[in-house]
Amino acid sequence: MKKWWWILVVVLVVVVALGYFMFFSAPVVTNFEECVLAGNPVMESYPRQCIDHGVTFVEQVGTRVDETDGYKIVYGTETVDDTAYYELDCKRLGGKFETCGSPCAKGKICAAVCAYTCEGLS
Repeated sequence: MKKWWWILVVVLVVVVALGYFMFFSAPVVTNFEECVLAGNPVMESYPRQCIDHGVTFVEQVGTRVDETDGYKIVYGTETVDDTAYYELDCKRLGGKFETCGSPCAKGKICAAVCAYTCEGLS
């Protein structure tokens, strides 16, 4: 009878432990938006940054434009003196930074203006 008692206690402890970790563990944060939703502090820098458990997530600046072979980020058409942030962001994303890219998707008709873009993303 004592053997069954100990098995029951061990099973109960395992169930309680699993329940605790499932319901009270912190959600996994993988991007800026999830970091903010998890209630972490947001630094009012440009771009904004959020830190979760020592990992810094940076807010995506720019607009995503979907294309047939991937997508690109359009940072804007306004001239800026320092494009270093855009260049670093594009490098982080694995794309090619363009100082005079098109703000439109390939094959779409739009105004012929130069835009800071990050091309070739998939």
